[in-house]
Amino acid sequence: MNQLVAEAGRLLDDLDEEEPDADAEWEAGEKLLAAQRGAPKNRRLMKLFNETGVKQLVQRTEAELMREKRLQDVDELLLFSMDEKGHTIQISDRGLDVLNPGDTEAFVVPDRRRSSSRISRRS
Repeated sequence: MNQLVAEAGRLLDDLDEEEPDADAEWEAGEKLLAAQRGAPKNRRLMKLFNETGVKQLVQRTEAELMREKRLQDVDELLLFSMDEKGHTIQISDRGLDVLNPGDTEAFVVPDRRRSSSRISRRS
């Protein structure tokens, strides 16, 4: 998470020094959005959000990604993502691989109907 925030901070610093580049601004917005979804209470991220225009950049990026239905692309950069509004945490495929490399189904809740039918067949 700290790496994402640091990279976004460097991109924002470059944007301040140069004439605004739309691609660099978009990349900074994506990295900040990923950091926000992964660790919304990160101190360095919160300091960046206090700078003028940064929070608006993240909101514009999030709105654009939601409009294009590509928000999951940002979440795939992370091992997990948090939605503070919905009080949910989503583990990404990459996160599942890190937690249990051999078995990606280890953290999947089994279907109760399927499990009960297997038990019934055994009896």
